[in-house]
Amino acid sequence: MKITLLFFLIYSNCKHRHLVFTIPAELRKFFRLDRFLLDLLFKTSSQTLFAWFYKLNKSEHFTPSFISTLHTFVRDLKWNTHIHMILTEGASGNHTVWRHIQHIPFTMLGRRFQATLLHLLHKYLGQDFYSLKPFLFERYKDSFYVYAKKEKVSIVKISIDYIIRYTGKPVMAQSRILDYDGQLVTSYYDRHEDGKLLWTLC
Repeated sequence: MKITLLFFLIYSNCKHRHLVFTIPAELRKFFRLDRFLLDLLFKTSSQTLFAWFYKLNKSEHFTPSFISTLHTFVRDLKWNTHIHMILTEGASGNHTVWRHIQHIPFTMLGRRFQATLLHLLHKYLGQDFYSLKPFLFERYKDSFYVYAKKEKVSIVKISIDYIIRYTGKPVMAQSRILDYDGQLVTSYYDRHEDGKLLWTLC
């Protein structure tokens, strides 16, 4: 089974989705003050997917494959922890070698991600998190945000470039540094929304 699954992932045209699991601004300070919590993002995103695939057919216990990497910053270098993930568009079961699963309900995954993360944070932080948990459920009634690119890509085409770039990437490239006065660094970044170049101090 493992050899067959490996064949599907690497040598076949198995389709994949690029997901991003994000958290609201109210939670970011906890992850900055206690870096141990960063591991909870990996646990939460993986548990979210395993639970949903399992419910597709409990006797099969479908298990997808994915690769996750953590980002603690965004383009303007603000602290913003999130998980990037490459997820197979399908899964392996106890009796089925491979089932292609094209429809992945990302709104539902967002709800699962929200509930699982808040539960784990409450368990770890205890009373310090007690009042914030119901507030976040109320404020984010739909879910926390889970994004998935519409493009479906082959692992052969993107695995090497993507994983190396996102895992080994420094906070910013040296070429983006415009000035350093001994205390502050002036750099630029291109904004996703409109492609404009903007400057920032850090």
